[in-house]
Amino acid sequence: MLIAIVDFHVAAQDRAAAVDFLVEEGKEMIKLAGNAGHRVLTEAGSETHVGLIHEWKTPEDFSAYIASPLFTRSGEVLRPMMIAPPASRRLLAETFEDVDGLTDGSAQWDRLTPTRSFRISRRLPPSRFA
Repeated sequence: MLIAIVDFHVAAQDRAAAVDFLVEEGKEMIKLAGNAGHRVLTEAGSETHVGLIHEWKTPEDFSAYIASPLFTRSGEVLRPMMIAPPASRRLLAETFEDVDGLTDGSAQWDRLTPTRSFRISRRLPPSRFA
């Protein structure tokens, strides 16, 4: 599995638009072959941070995504909003535990369990996906 983690900063007034774009893009991303997950995050205490974590079954699936029109469009929309260059990490991982969360609809935080646990095997050099 490949996990890609992207963090970037936008002007405070652009953060909602960036998050909304990524949420909508995620609806398309999860339809791509090999996509195993997509999460948009913001950092508490920051008005400018936007983060994205996406999971791919293979490095080849991720390579196909970054060669796709969806990835190109993402850059065209988000890069003009960025106030600093993005930081990206791409990790190879293996799943050693996949536990389902609560199925009864309960929101008792003390009963929640992780849905995935990963063992990171190695970081890939950025040039591998250039």
